Amino acid sequence: GFCLEVLGQVEVLGDEAACCAESMVYASLRGVDRHGVALLPIYVERICSGQIRPGQALKVRTEGPVSALCDGQHGMGPFLCTAAMTLARDKARVSGLGAVSLVDGNYAGGLAFYVEPLARQGLLALCVANATPRVAPLGGREGLHGTNPLAYAAPVTGAEPLVFDVATGHSAAKVGQAGDEGRVLDEGVLLDRAGRPTVNPRDLDGGTLLPVGGVLGYGLGMLVDLLAGALGGGPCGRDVPDVGAVEGPYGCGFF
Repeated sequence: GFCLEVLGQVEVLGDEAACCAESMVYASLRGVDRHGVALLPIYVERICSGQIRPGQALKVRTEGPVSALCDGQHGMGPFLCTAAMTLARDKARVSGLGAVSLVDGNYAGGLAFYVEPLARQGLLALCVANATPRVAPLGGREGLHGTNPLAYAAPVTGAEPLVFDVATGHSAAKVGQAGDEGRVLDEGVLLDRAGRPTVNPRDLDGGTLLPVGGVLGYGLGMLVDLLAGALGGGPCGRDVPDVGAVEGPYGCGFF
């Protein structure tokens, strides 16, 4: 109710507001607060800056039996991503596979929110999203791709769905939390502004994040760029705009 009230004050209403509020509460209930209700002021800030434009519907640019390229027109990410995943679901039910690319969809939040409902309907679902290049490649010193999350969910007979949701690069939010709590970082998480390994979370300012699991996170992060960006004609790597940019494009993929 609190989320709906605040969103209403910035003209996010109806189903759009309900979907956005649900996505934040879902993440908080899963214990992932950095994608949960704590995002509410960030949504408000980006709406006020013009980066997010409420009231935009999913626009299908091109479409085939199993695929579609959609334009979010810089609307509210959770509402647009839910619509894109629904389109992928409907195609899969008819043709056995649905692959939908979304550009200019803005921040999507936690990706498990989009794949778990499809697993409960008996489908295998995959969702990826690329982001601002803050993560260095293995052995590099400068950001090449984003934290680039990946989530999938699969149905399980007689039990809860199998749900996996992870960022391929270390999270700036976790680094910031370590700083707030006065903790040092594990090795392999962060480089300082000079490109040297550091365990001091305060080096995040001007520093560069590292991929999770070294070459594994690097390779998967690049795969996310290809699926979420290149596949739909969107940006990859350093071409992805800054998270605060008013103009996109931003990429997401749903399978």
